[in-house]
Amino acid sequence: MNILQTVYNCSPVWWQNIMCTVAGRKRVKQRYDKDFNKRRAFFRDIGMWPYQKIRAYQLDKLKEMAKHAYENVSYYKSSFDRAGFKPEEVNEFEDWKRIPIITKDDIRAAGKSLIASNYSRKKIISTCTAGTSGIPLTSYHTHESLADVYACFWEYHRPGVEPEDRYATFHGLNLVPARQKAGPYWRINKAMNQRLYSIFHMSEKTIGDYIADLDAYKPAYLAGYSFSLYLLAKLTEESSIVPKWSPKAVFTTSEQLLDVYRDTIERVFRTKVWDAYSQDEICGSISEYECGYYHYDHAYGYMEFDDIETRGDRRIGDIICTGFLNKSWPLLRYKIGDLVEYEPVDTCPGCGRAGPIIHKIHGRLADALVLPSGKYYPYICKILRKMENIREVQLVQKQVDKVIIKYVPTEQFCTAKGERTILEAFENAIDEPIDWSLEKVDEIQKSRSGKNKLVINEIENRPPDLSNQNHP
Repeated sequence: MNILQTVYNCSPVWWQNIMCTVAGRKRVKQRYDKDFNKRRAFFRDIGMWPYQKIRAYQLDKLKEMAKHAYENVSYYKSSFDRAGFKPEEVNEFEDWKRIPIITKDDIRAAGKSLIASNYSRKKIISTCTAGTSGIPLTSYHTHESLADVYACFWEYHRPGVEPEDRYATFHGLNLVPARQKAGPYWRINKAMNQRLYSIFHMSEKTIGDYIADLDAYKPAYLAGYSFSLYLLAKLTEESSIVPKWSPKAVFTTSEQLLDVYRDTIERVFRTKVWDAYSQDEICGSISEYECGYYHYDHAYGYMEFDDIETRGDRRIGDIICTGFLNKSWPLLRYKIGDLVEYEPVDTCPGCGRAGPIIHKIHGRLADALVLPSGKYYPYICKILRKMENIREVQLVQKQVDKVIIKYVPTEQFCTAKGERTILEAFENAIDEPIDWSLEKVDEIQKSRSGKNKLVINEIENRPPDLSNQNHP
């Protein structure tokens, strides 16, 4: 814990609010510049370009990124030379596949050798995140790249609201100290018209305080982790509380949005949920649109899907992306470790945007169960649809044939019948010799950043590249 965090934790609430506001003012300065509206207009325009125009634009950007990376980034100079690849050989999308894939482990090992030499190190901003794995990853960017990211963010990820609107967030920031046993369970960032709610203090006992404050604050929208917003809605409904206000929208991110999460949030808050996907590495972005489908944002970067399964017109693919917005720390063919279920079409029939159509973002490959047959099962959400009177679920896999199902029941849960239903659901969905056991718990342990991890896989000597496996 650094000195600033120690001072914050020991300060009274009013001073913590000031510290949040000061930090917010710094973020406003980083994210929004005098060209914000111009940047946003560009993303608005390109978002509706026809398929062929988008493809031509992306191919030009890939050529530009390859040339820039080879000339200015020592990591790529060495990588291209080893692969016998030259930037001028990119003439079509198929040529792009000759560039070696880069992974998180590669990024950690490369360190600052991925920073472009034609950018001043004094202007480079670094951020460090751990993600659900808990393994730190340092990213680098500039004020300009961040300004582009947020112009894109507001155009694609926040339909129906504007930067000046008041809003409430439910993320994994430790802004309310753990030692605090009474409200308020939120802090205020006046610089951004934001109220930040603690996801670590939500419970049956405190949910009334959360909703009462939201009713008084009346934010235009809610934003945060998918599960945290679901838990907010679920606890509200179980406590027979009806919010007196409805936000214009709820925006989810960072975690897989299960159908039960979406349905519960929309029912309780009487509004629409919009989901989105991106990462701190500024490499790929996927947004949900009015057509009811997801599309990847073509101006943000180029996405490839490494198919591991085909189901009729749909495919399951591992995301490989190349970012366009951050030339100071370019990532080319970055294999993130997330899966999407998509349909390879040129144009979406629902909204006219360039394809493909993305139906589901399945989340990290690391969140899949490893089956005795050697296959991987990432479709846990489909099994959970059959669960009733269950608030939270987490699978802990000790061995390929042993899985512990931890669950948090509601008051309406009938133990004997309910547990039998849980076991039957998993046994019927995954027809393999697995010893399923149940463990009723009061709370599911979250990651350090406050995210709910659906699968904790503790198998030793796991294959390092899950994308080479077949899925059932």
